[in-house]
Amino acid sequence: MNFKEFYVQGMTCIHCKQAVEDNLSELDGVDEVVADLATNKVKIVGENIDLKKIKEMVRFLGYEFKGEVA
Repeated sequence: MNFKEFYVQGMTCIHCKQAVEDNLSELDGVDEVVADLATNKVKIVGENIDLKKIKEMVRFLGYEFKGEVA
């Protein structure tokens, strides 16, 4: 299993958190998504995670992809 962790700006409520988790979990290669409203971090676990598709989905949902956590 691999994981990616990145910042997403614009999540302000439980609905936002759920929308990000639900939609990103539907992408190929993604097994688990956990969004944290307090830190604006999203962690994705899976195999062959396509960061380009993650970025596109985040933007499609109306949030800002702010880069990977170092």
